[in-house]
Amino acid sequence: MNTLDQAKELFLTALQHQNQGELEQAESLYRKALELAPDRPSVINNLAAVLLQLKRYGEAKSWCEKLLAMDPRNVIALLNFGNCRLLLHSAEEALKCYDDALAIDPRYVEALNSRSKALMDLGRPAEALASCDQALAIQPDRAEVLSNRGGALEGLNRHAEALASYDRAVAVNPDYAEAYYNRGNVLRNLTRHQEALASYGRALTIKPDYVEAHWNESLCRLLIGDFAKGWEKHEWRWRNEQGRITRRDFPQPLWDGKYVDGVLLAWGEQGLGEQILHAGMLDELCRRARRLVVEVDPRLVNLFRRSFPAMEVVAQRGNYGAIGIDVHVPMGSIGRYFRNRWEDFPLRKTGYLVADGEFSIGLRKRLAGNGRLVVGLSWFSKMNRVGEDKSVPLREFGPILRLPGTGFVDLQYGDTRDERSAVGKLTGAQLIHVDEVDNELDIDGLAALISACDAVVTVSNTTAHIAGAVGKPVYLLLPHALPTHWYWHIDRDRSPWYPTVRLFRQPAAGDWDSVIRRVAEELARSTKSTRACG
Repeated sequence: MNTLDQAKELFLTALQHQNQGELEQAESLYRKALELAPDRPSVINNLAAVLLQLKRYGEAKSWCEKLLAMDPRNVIALLNFGNCRLLLHSAEEALKCYDDALAIDPRYVEALNSRSKALMDLGRPAEALASCDQALAIQPDRAEVLSNRGGALEGLNRHAEALASYDRAVAVNPDYAEAYYNRGNVLRNLTRHQEALASYGRALTIKPDYVEAHWNESLCRLLIGDFAKGWEKHEWRWRNEQGRITRRDFPQPLWDGKYVDGVLLAWGEQGLGEQILHAGMLDELCRRARRLVVEVDPRLVNLFRRSFPAMEVVAQRGNYGAIGIDVHVPMGSIGRYFRNRWEDFPLRKTGYLVADGEFSIGLRKRLAGNGRLVVGLSWFSKMNRVGEDKSVPLREFGPILRLPGTGFVDLQYGDTRDERSAVGKLTGAQLIHVDEVDNELDIDGLAALISACDAVVTVSNTTAHIAGAVGKPVYLLLPHALPTHWYWHIDRDRSPWYPTVRLFRQPAAGDWDSVIRRVAEELARSTKSTRACG
């Protein structure tokens, strides 16, 4: 057998391993084939594809560059190079690769499909949908394209159509775990939670270690109040590469729920809102250890130290082994020990965070002139992916801003001058901004400002958590479906985490008008009641 025949045999054997998911064996054989027959395009392309699957994106990119230097019109190399760029978070560069491949072969379905992914990463779902439809016009039964088409439709808030596309994908390929996972997500958005759980279950039957499916199942279960199973699945967050949660490594063991005759460290691993939410269980946690150290975002330290004098509160930093802790627990894991039934939630009459009283009283004197009701407002979130869905343009607050005998305070982080000015001209209402409080960086000051208000109207953001935790009456504006924010739950008009928070949900996606009007009516009643009592 000559050298080329040996290389061909190695290539075919490697291809079998690749198709069976045996990627390390496939890589080794492709490399041996290249030793015998260097610069073979088919071998280089397949090796690059295997390296992509192994998440060795830099190596895959180098092989693609080598092949494109030899043949700039190799469409498979352009596809793989684009996929490298996309996985390395360079969607614009990836899109150019796909477009270059399609300029050579306009019917290249794989490039059209990958192009849709790049467009979704760039926040261009309408174009992504068009790219999927082009691919399906060529090959109508490509399950992956049908699934990606569902994602584009979700991006356009066309959830029912997205579900139909996912249904077609699993009809074409009943063993397509990713399509079942995506289908579960859209069913959550359609508030069909039991069906969503069934779809996640099907994905996990096919692919038992499917991290994202486990993680999203946990969010769905927590959302509906299935706490025991939800907290168990919640531990999969550490393996979710798409999330924003970073695991910390400590030499000490994780807490197991038992009393610690020593030092227990509770550390915040998520955003400000989540750290405030989980802090509602710190008093219970404190009783499980001789000494409790709480590590949180530096912006929360002063507020938490005042609120939890029995604990040591420190700012987030590196490894805490040096201070002699005995065990540790991430704050997102505390709930599995203290909140497994609705009955486990304490019926609080006041909040558990204590604002700076002296500062708050001073602010109150400035804001509550003439005995008017003082209402704090916050209206948008910058959170990735879902911030736009849960934000409300300030101009839509008109029915609230026109309430008589009411003053309004800006609790929104960021530069709001233009919005406040425009709304003032539109409604005649002045939205007071307290310059000495930075609503984003000075969380202790923001808590005092919130405490100086009679009530707060806000979307789901950090302001909502602070206001609920200090025990202020909160009118929380929620979109029709916000599945990632499980802690607002479903079929409830009060928050179990913050009993002073009332939940006002959109009756249909995009309908903020009816929500705002309901809140305005409730505030008007509150104003009359306050005046009657006064």
